[in-house]
Amino acid sequence: ITCYHASVAQKSYGGEKRFLCPPPAVLMYGEGEGNTDAATPRASASAHAPLECQTSFNERNVALFKSLHVTGMQKAKSFRLRLDLITPPGLSGQLAGHDQSMWQSPKPYISLQSNPVAIISKPSKKTAKARNQSSCIREGSLISLFNRINSQTFRTKYLNVEHNTNRWVAQSHNWSPLEVVVTSSKSSRAAMCQAGAANPLYYGSEIVLVESRRNFRSPTMIIHKVERGRLVENACSPVSQMQKIALQVKPAAPGDVPRYLKADVGHYSPTSSDANTPAQFDDPDGSREHASDGGIELDDAFCWTIVGI
Repeated sequence: ITCYHASVAQKSYGGEKRFLCPPPAVLMYGEGEGNTDAATPRASASAHAPLECQTSFNERNVALFKSLHVTGMQKAKSFRLRLDLITPPGLSGQLAGHDQSMWQSPKPYISLQSNPVAIISKPSKKTAKARNQSSCIREGSLISLFNRINSQTFRTKYLNVEHNTNRWVAQSHNWSPLEVVVTSSKSSRAAMCQAGAANPLYYGSEIVLVESRRNFRSPTMIIHKVERGRLVENACSPVSQMQKIALQVKPAAPGDVPRYLKADVGHYSPTSSDANTPAQFDDPDGSREHASDGGIELDDAFCWTIVGI
């Protein structure tokens, strides 16, 4: 059993519900992966008052908890997630030959607890410090990317690698943890911005995103900072949690038109016949404008929120 969840979460105020994004995911695999009916996953988020959510495994042995949110935490700076596996009602008749007492108990037969998840009020607009471990995205770490049109939660799409086609797509119902592999570390830029830094991910770096379970590898991309819907050119600060970014596929030649990953059409699929098939990213020329200071305004579909896993 593997559990994936964001390393930070936004706090909810009043009657609002800022759901954990991406939703915590539980993956079951091994000898029992074809018998997910034998377990009902239940997750709870707690610092002071626990909030519980119960779901079921889908056909790919993945369970998503889409209604967990952070509320009533008062001045807590972090919380933990707890995963319980409980026996579904009516299962005892299918367990002949097994220890019935364990399966019939109202208590969960498996409980797992996460590391602390940091609580933030809103994404930081300040320049991240490389020494701040909790706020920086690190090289080699796992991340999730999601896109939201007009800040509407019901229009949220997550970057996901499809299990049957091995395509990189934007979906509202599933997401994939992606490893950040830096192909060009921008060491001179890093030294200029933060001397003595460890290994934070810096804007302007060339990266590849890897999904190891599907043996998927993205094309090389350049990560850019986005503020108020506008590309921040020449940004060299560390990438911070929950900040908005744009991913530009690395140009094949100088002077090529820049193309960025777009939520509603962007996907990339390597083929056996041609491993260098270019990603189907879009040129945002039809929806962008050059601001007075030279920046480029991007449509929401090109802006992604990055969060560590």
